[in-house]
Amino acid sequence: MNKLGQTFGLSILYAIVIFIFGILMVNFLTPEINTSHNAMSCTDTSISSGSKLTCLFVDIVKPYWILAILSLAGGVILDRLLI
Repeated sequence: MNKLGQTFGLSILYAIVIFIFGILMVNFLTPEINTSHNAMSCTDTSISSGSKLTCLFVDIVKPYWILAILSLAGGVILDRLLI
């Protein structure tokens, strides 16, 4: 097997490990997101605009985390591929 095949295979392995650990971390983030969502009373319609914006940022943490993990795993694969 040539050097490119070896490094590409390892990069896929590293990317899978990063992806699995990242997705497992979502389970640890979810209770904290729910706790902060309830503590700020985000379901109340009479909160200030700043509190609504903070609630929006708290709710958007999980999709951004998943996007960051996918970007990191893809970056590991492309970094080894383009060398």
